[in-house]
Amino acid sequence: MLSIEGNATGTAGNAGYRVGYTNMNYDGFRRDPVADDGTAYGAASRSTLNATVSFPVGNGTLRVVGNGMSLDAENPGSLPQRTLEEGQRSAWGFNVRSGAIKDVTQGQLGASWTGNLGESTTAEFATWGITRDLYNPIPGRVIDLSRSAGGIRSLFQGAMPLGDGASFGWGAGFEAEMQNDDRLNYGNDAGQPDFADLRLDQNERVRGAGVFVQARLDAGSNVSILTGLRYDNINFSVDDNLVNGDPDDSGKRSMGALSPSVGVVIAVGDEAEIFGSIGRSFETPPTTE
Repeated sequence: MLSIEGNATGTAGNAGYRVGYTNMNYDGFRRDPVADDGTAYGAASRSTLNATVSFPVGNGTLRVVGNGMSLDAENPGSLPQRTLEEGQRSAWGFNVRSGAIKDVTQGQLGASWTGNLGESTTAEFATWGITRDLYNPIPGRVIDLSRSAGGIRSLFQGAMPLGDGASFGWGAGFEAEMQNDDRLNYGNDAGQPDFADLRLDQNERVRGAGVFVQARLDAGSNVSILTGLRYDNINFSVDDNLVNGDPDDSGKRSMGALSPSVGVVIAVGDEAEIFGSIGRSFETPPTTE
């Protein structure tokens, strides 16, 4: 295995920055059963670049983050339990003959501002975007996926004293996200896409939005009560481009839910707390489902 890593941090005027790079290469340890000459299978190479810069803007701080990643890896597959018990550690032959690999490139850029709005309110605004390309031959098919995604988020928080040692804190915000996938599936011809065997050609879109509020009541020095309420709405849609002699599987679906929560914190002495909470959560299936 060969690994290279480098980092640089510093300041330029009133801005601070950090840049990091890593690269890792290894040959793998699984034997290639197709070549059957003692060579290893399962090699991978991964490179990652990260950069962050932050500087004051208005009454707060603006932080910008960017990162990129490239991965190229062979997929040796899993083995049956009986084969493992016999002491064999070779790659799965069907994976090798299918040229099973994963080739991924990804880039992401995000920015957030955190600061004060007035004397008693703080705020955070954030936005981000991402692109991803995946080429993934697996046994039986080849997956070719291009993805773009992005979102925005805001959060507002404040607190006020109530007298007699009590205080009330609150928070509220919203977020919105989107994702677009162009997905192609081909038959697998020894690791190469069989363009005459196009099995899937579709555009997948996801749109999501959520709003939330939360509150905390500190009743004296021993008891705190926390409550929260969130509403989410997620919309899925698919455009099926493979309809010649095949049914049109285009469609859409919307899912939404209200998720409340409540919790209590009780201080026991100066160094211990008892915490209990109850709430509901909401999760959708992934786009592939």
